[in-house]
Amino acid sequence: MQLRKIQLFLQQVLSPSRAHAFLAALVLSLLVTSGSAHAIPIVPDGYSITPFVTGLDGPASVEFAPAGAYGGDLYVSEFFTGEILRIDPITKAVSVFAASGQFANNPHRIRFGPSGDFGGLMYVVDFEIATPTDYVRSVSPSGVVSSPLISSSGMGAAGIEFGPGGAYGTNLFVADSPGGVLEVTSSGSSTSFAALNALTLAFDPSGKYGGKLYAAKDYRDGGDGIGGLRVIDSDGSVSDFGAQTLRIPVVMRFDPYGAFNNDLFLFDTDVNETYRISPTGDRQVFMSGFSLSGLAFTPDGSMYFSHSDDGTIYKVNAVVPEPGTLALVSIGALALLPRARKRARQDLHTVTLNPPHPHIFPA
Repeated sequence: MQLRKIQLFLQQVLSPSRAHAFLAALVLSLLVTSGSAHAIPIVPDGYSITPFVTGLDGPASVEFAPAGAYGGDLYVSEFFTGEILRIDPITKAVSVFAASGQFANNPHRIRFGPSGDFGGLMYVVDFEIATPTDYVRSVSPSGVVSSPLISSSGMGAAGIEFGPGGAYGTNLFVADSPGGVLEVTSSGSSTSFAALNALTLAFDPSGKYGGKLYAAKDYRDGGDGIGGLRVIDSDGSVSDFGAQTLRIPVVMRFDPYGAFNNDLFLFDTDVNETYRISPTGDRQVFMSGFSLSGLAFTPDGSMYFSHSDDGTIYKVNAVVPEPGTLALVSIGALALLPRARKRARQDLHTVTLNPPHPHIFPA
C-alpha cells in the first residue's frame, strides 16, 4: 500500500468529524480488499467480464457522458492524484481531463446535470480530508473546475443525483450525512428534502421500480444498527425497501438501458458483495469478494465498474450465443419433435382418465 494512502487515511480517521471518520473507513475498505488484487472477479453465468483499462491510481467514480460537449466518453475520478481522467471507449486512450490542483483534495462522485439551469455540465464531489469540508463543483467541457456550488462537513464521498423531472424536478439531490438528503438548485440554494442519513442515492429511470428515489443507509448511522434501502417519495416521505440487513452500501446504480433488465445494483463494502435487487426488494449476489468504487451503464449494453485496489476499470456484458450455436440447438429440437409426438400418441392409449369430482366440477 502506498505511503500516501496510509497518510490520507490516518488524517481522516483523526478528524474530529464523525462523518469523516466513518467515511475514512469506507474509503479504506474500497482501497484494500483482501485477496482480490490482480484477480478478475467472477460474474454469473451468462455474463462476461474483461479488464477495460488498467494501471490507474485509485479510480473512484466512473461515469459515461452523454453525446455532445463531453463527447460520450468515459470519465474517471482519480482519488489519490486529484484528477479527472477521460477515456475513449473505442481506443481506450487515457488523457487528463481536469488536472490536479483544481480540486481541494480528492474528486469522487461524477454525475452529469440536465440541460437548462444546470447547463448539462459535469458535477463532481470534491472530498477534502484536512479541513474537513466537502464540495460539489461543476467542470466545464474544457476541464475547468468551478468554485463550489455547495459545501458541507458531512457529504464526503456520498451520493449526488439529479432529479429525472416530473414530480421530483431536475434539481441536484445530495446525501449529506448526517444532515439528511438535500435538494440543491443551480444557484447553490439548498433545502432539506428528506430526513434520512444516506450514503448514496439513485433514481429509477425506467419506471420498473416506481420511478422513485432510492437511498442506501449505513448500519452504523442513527444508532439503530440497521442498514438497508429506503424509498423516498417526491414529497420527501421515507419508507423501507426490502430486508433491512445491509451493512455499508456505498455504490448504487440502476441500469437505465435494459441490457441488465433495468435492475438495481448495489455494492456493500462491509461484506464485499455486489447485489442485484429486484423491484420487490429481493437480493441476489451478482459478484462476491471484489470491491467496487464506481459503477456505470452505457447504451451499448455494457456495465463498467472501477476497482481502486488494482487500478482497473472492468467491463461486463451479457453473453450472446453465436448464431451457429443457436442454429444447432434449433435443428436438434426439430429432430426430436417426431419422436416426442409418437410418444405422446402412445401415452394417449395408456393413460386412465379419472372422472371429474362432482363438487369441484358440477355437471
